[in-house]
Formats: sequence, structure tokens, C-alpha cells
Amino acid sequence: MSSAELSAPRPVVAAVDGSAKDEAVVRWAADEAAWRGADLLVLYAFDHVAPLPTAYAAGQRVTGAAQERAARRRPGLAVTTREVLGDATSALLDLTRGASMVVLGCRERGRLTSSVLGSVSRAVVSRGHGTVVVVTGRQELPEAPVTVWLDVGSETAAPLALALAEAARRGTTLRVVHPAAGQRPPESRRADTLLAAAREPFPGVPVEVVETPLDAVEALRDEGARSSLMVLGRPLRGPARGPDSVVQAVLHAAPAVAVVAAPAGGAGTAGGPAPRSAARG
Repeated sequence: MSSAELSAPRPVVAAVDGSAKDEAVVRWAADEAAWRGADLLVLYAFDHVAPLPTAYAAGQRVTGAAQERAARRRPGLAVTTREVLGDATSALLDLTRGASMVVLGCRERGRLTSSVLGSVSRAVVSRGHGTVVVVTGRQELPEAPVTVWLDVGSETAAPLALALAEAARRGTTLRVVHPAAGQRPPESRRADTLLAAAREPFPGVPVEVVETPLDAVEALRDEGARSSLMVLGRPLRGPARGPDSVVQAVLHAAPAVAVVAAPAGGAGTAGGPAPRSAARG
């Protein structure tokens, strides 16, 4: 493998299924791939419930429409498609190992169109490697802050790195929210240390640090309504109501949620690309 291949950005993956949520997924993924200088891979996975030629033809119609949408959104972006026979969860979990990001949609349910994770999205968010973004389809707020929930007990700054990169891309503020230290000053110092290290590649990004007495579910539900993107680390530790409750609470409010898994092997800052001058279109 050449040095150019080794240094090439890993692809962004857009998972589509032919539903209305594909539009928001492809738009988000195409913008991200263009900013990273990466290729976009459009994936459609299906079970063998119809004659194979019919099933593949149906999948190709879905991925073809998504490819055309991405090309209109970002002319010049390299877009490839893949139709996978088999379990969508397994296919996406495999792709999270080699992708820079996997972008999924979520369902809308009820009169208030609350966003909920389907079984595939829940599995990929809970078990995927790297970064998984769930796009809710809510009105995007491009000038709103990017918000990250900082787990001061974490051994990785990967969520902070991604959040800073996304704030730089949008030209907006980063809000760092973490539990109030109270009588635990070492935790406050730990937050300052993590943030200082992660900020070095992004000196121009304005940062607001918010200490909250609320638990993660309550705090992030409030923050999500005024954020362009919410970033969470995984594993999500601490909230008594469980990690699914945290992600679900944010999905009810935010246009998009990124869940960043801790890098294999311990600490690290992987999660965000190197700073670039291009802004999101």
C-alpha cells in the first residue's frame, strides 16, 4: 500500500433504507465527507426476503437515488454505493471499524414527531467503533453551538476532539458541559486538562464551559434544543437511567447526535480530523 493510500482520509458511510430520512442522512454525510476530503460510501443492507435479482435491483434504486442526491449536494465528491445481502446491523458494525464516521437516520413517532432509535441504529450506536452520527431530521441550526458532554472520568479526549473539529467546520462556538465539581476540585482540574490538550489544534474556536448540577439526561435535553450537534462519548458512564436514556433524550431535541467510542487500547484524541479552512455549505 502506498503512503498516499495510508494517509488518505477514511470514508464517511451513509446508511440508507429508501425511507424519507435518507435525505437528511445523505446531506449530512456528503457535507462531512467533503469537509474531510474523504470519499462517501452509500450503504443499503437487506435481508434475502425476495428473489435475489429483485432484491438487488431494489437496493440499487435506493443507493442510486442517494448517490445522485449527494452529487447534487457536493459536486465533485467521490461517491460509491454498496448493496449488502444480510443483516444491516452486522454490515454497519463492520464498517465502523474502517470508516471515519457512519451516519444513520432515526424514526419519527407520535404527534410530536419525537425521534426514536430503531433496533439497527441502537445496536450501532451502542456497539460501533469510532464515530456514529444519528441525524434526526429536525430543522438544522448551522450557526448554533456544538455541544459536548464531557465525562471527566474518561481516559480519552476523542469526543472533545470531534466536537472541536465540528465547531471549527461550522465557524461556531463549542459548549463543553460537564457535571458540577462541587466538593471535587480534582474533577474540575481534570476537565481543564482534557480541554486544554484537545484545543491545541483549534485555537480559534470559542469555548464555553458549563458546569451543571443536572444529570446527563436533563442537562443534554436542555442543551440539545439550542445546539447544531450534540457529541457524546461512549461508554456513557454515570447516569442512573442508562446510556440509552441519554442518547434518546438528546434525539428528542437536537438536529444530530454524534456518539464517539473510546479508541481501542486506551487514551487518545482520535475522533476529529485535522483543522481545515472549508466551511459547511
